[in-house]
Amino acid sequence: MAEPLILALASHKGGTGRTTTALTLAWAFGQSGHSVAFVDADEQHAASLLALNAQGECPWPGVRFHTTADVLKKPMDADVVVVDPPALTAPTAAWVLQQVHGVILTCLADPMSIRTVPAAAAVIERTRANHPRLELLGLLVCMYRADDPVQAAMLTRMHQAHRDLLLDPVIPFQANLRDWPMRPGSPPAEGLGREAIVTFAHHFEPILAGA
Repeated sequence: MAEPLILALASHKGGTGRTTTALTLAWAFGQSGHSVAFVDADEQHAASLLALNAQGECPWPGVRFHTTADVLKKPMDADVVVVDPPALTAPTAAWVLQQVHGVILTCLADPMSIRTVPAAAAVIERTRANHPRLELLGLLVCMYRADDPVQAAMLTRMHQAHRDLLLDPVIPFQANLRDWPMRPGSPPAEGLGREAIVTFAHHFEPILAGA
């Protein structure tokens, strides 16, 4: 059995769209015909509140949902594993990162991200000391409002400060995707945000095809 690709969507704090993006990414992989394992490794278990229906099941084709990080200790039968870890400031975050291959940092186009992304990247670099396979894949800007002059200015500054790390596409704000908790167990709502995350998922197809 080939080893799955294990991806973590991480952030320095809550509110960056991390969980919503991780879930939509897992859904997109499943829609493409891949076998997917989703690991809700955050103590807050926000992902479970969004993805599990009234029967406690995730009904998405191709996606198996796990509510504990302990499953990462064992071989996993999947093409790709998507992990929603604790915020990088949490003491348990380092252990979770040690189990994955690639980390995608989710952030907002705001002044806080300009200040805190370097600290988040430093946590990942420290983790690599004991887990050399870990790779920071880049920064994914989420919930972006192009019509907000502050966000537009911050995105320009982020391009200047983190040019080589910014990932495409930027994920636009989508209100009904943000309101996902009102529809637990449903697939991600259609809209520009979902479309952007599906496009982002396609970037991994060459890796998954060679797995």
